[in-house]
Amino acid sequence: SGDYLIIRVNIDQYLSGGSCELSLIQDGGIVYGETVDIIDSASTATCAGFNVPITRLGSGDFGIAVRIDSGDRNGTISGNVEL
Repeated sequence: SGDYLIIRVNIDQYLSGGSCELSLIQDGGIVYGETVDIIDSASTATCAGFNVPITRLGSGDFGIAVRIDSGDRNGTISGNVEL
């Protein structure tokens, strides 16, 4: 959106805290990383959100990996984007 790559992650279960770690990967290497808190809701959770300035990335294909850690629960959500 405009000058930012906006990434939002909804988690379909209740987690009471923890972190979401974003890695943007290009050509096999991490080109951008950021960690935000998990925000809990009544029965679900979400990552606080990532607004990545496009100027930090350039263009091309990027892999997206978001590692979620909350106590004994963890996992990775992945995808890709072309800028």
